[in-house]
Amino acid sequence: MTDIDAWIDGAQRMRRSVLIYQRPDLVAELDTINQEMTTAKAAGLDIGDYESRWESTARAFADSGLRVTVQGQTMDEITAAKAAGVGDDDEQASARLLAAAIISPLMTSEQVMRLRDAIGDAQVDVITSAWRSACFDPPPMGPEADDD
Repeated sequence: MTDIDAWIDGAQRMRRSVLIYQRPDLVAELDTINQEMTTAKAAGLDIGDYESRWESTARAFADSGLRVTVQGQTMDEITAAKAAGVGDDDEQASARLLAAAIISPLMTSEQVMRLRDAIGDAQVDVITSAWRSACFDPPPMGPEADDD
């Protein structure tokens, strides 16, 4: 028999983590190098220089990554975060809600808004999707889970 109090005391909220990139602009450079490499291959030319450029650019892109971890929130916490900013516009309210959920690296709502301006909506939406999953999706079930 499970000691339910001990089980609850050890329970943790679901967390999700995603990578965002400081330098997604390098994707266009990678596209260009790929096109140049394809043309050079078709012409029978040496592609060693293209491969070197691609590897260094890909490394710079990967190195610009930042892992962001969010933790699921209860409906009471979500409601409280929304209510805390009376008079906020939708963007400010969304930033406050996301900042409350981000556990690594810690961010203020102002930093979340700056982040959105710096890297764009698409990447911040990746964080938001992870937050939604942490709040509303059940954890993945392992093979030992049974439906009885």
